Amino acid sequence: MLVIMVAVLLGYGTALLIGLDLGAIIQTVALTWTLAWTQRTADLSDHLIGLVVLPVTALALAGTDSFMPAVFVLAAGVAIWIRRFGPRATKAGTLATLPLITALVVPEPIASGPWTAVATLIAVFWVAVAQVPGGLLGRTPAAAAERRAGSGILPSTRMALQMSVALSVAFAVGHLAFPEHWTWAVLTTFIVCSGSRSRGDVLHKGALRALGAALGTVVASWIAGLFGPRDPWAVVLIFAILAAATWLRPRSYGYWAACITAALSLLYGYIGQADPALLRQRLMAIVAGAVIGIAASWLIAPIRTVDVVRRRVADALAALADLLRGEDREYHRARFDHAVEQLGLLAGPLKAHRALRRRGGPHLADAIDAVRSCAGPARAVNRSSREPETVAAVLANITAVRLAIGRRPGPAYRPPSSPGADEALAEIDAALSRLAALFPHSPAS
Repeated sequence: MLVIMVAVLLGYGTALLIGLDLGAIIQTVALTWTLAWTQRTADLSDHLIGLVVLPVTALALAGTDSFMPAVFVLAAGVAIWIRRFGPRATKAGTLATLPLITALVVPEPIASGPWTAVATLIAVFWVAVAQVPGGLLGRTPAAAAERRAGSGILPSTRMALQMSVALSVAFAVGHLAFPEHWTWAVLTTFIVCSGSRSRGDVLHKGALRALGAALGTVVASWIAGLFGPRDPWAVVLIFAILAAATWLRPRSYGYWAACITAALSLLYGYIGQADPALLRQRLMAIVAGAVIGIAASWLIAPIRTVDVVRRRVADALAALADLLRGEDREYHRARFDHAVEQLGLLAGPLKAHRALRRRGGPHLADAIDAVRSCAGPARAVNRSSREPETVAAVLANITAVRLAIGRRPGPAYRPPSSPGADEALAEIDAALSRLAALFPHSPAS
């Protein structure tokens, strides 16, 4: 959090120092925070990609205001579609959309216009200065190749279609229902659809976005009267709220949505737009954007949550098997930790569904818990004396569970004939037993 806020404050100070207008200053802060959050786990090559992609994108967008909807929809769709070409293409696509997104944050009466490129250069420079020395030059675990979903359509194609249709509808609804503040609906739709991992994830994110915005609107309504237009203390509070949003974001998306809504409300009050009716209109636009995003993700080439969980559990088990084989242990341990982290990104909606359901029994969230329970034992196995027979039995069970997850015929999970002396291996095998119960095997033909 500290590194992100240092970059944001340095960007803000630079924009003030060189005399950018208010719109460009706001865009500098928004882009610096967004870029710093996006690049928080980036290595040097990722920062070099940003150094190339962001300024080029910002320059290409100059003078496109008259056909902004078409440019936005096309850019967002292509940025997702190119994920099929690997992690570097995914990173480039994500970064290319940031100038578009931050342009929506700037209130229209103070739009920054041609200074977007300058704001972008400031953001790229200070994020790199703040993050690269912080140990971001390590080895990045290999990303799993993108695989086709059940109907043969790649997830990137599905998500690109969903995003393009959702944004097209959001632009239309925004201009018709909220002509003066259409950007709120479009921004929410983009946030809900971007990075959507499954139908359940989109529904969960959309609900948290709406609830967080409602909370932020209530808070903003309370504090709106405390500051007048151009009050410098409002700027101080905005940065404090941004710091809180950075700290709370990993804990829940809802907290982040509440903080950002409150910060934007203060920003509108700073420029003299603190009418309570405006806050209510913002909430309505956010809800409309969330509904549009959810509907598109559920109705247009949807990505089933169970398919995503199966794939990510299988990826984590593959990394765990490589770790147990003992070759290049540090790398495969990093691979496994990364796979567990990626699987954990699906936990929020699944745990919420498990808590809300009326009946008991196995649940997909149990699979995430089982894989996560292997993290500690996997590190211990890496340090402990090895038991070849026990390791071989655990590896055989990993293979059996992975075949079952992929609905492929093969041997079933077999409990170990003897417990063995290695407690870490026993804990891993116990987790495999729980996974085997969740994903029944298909007998070999």
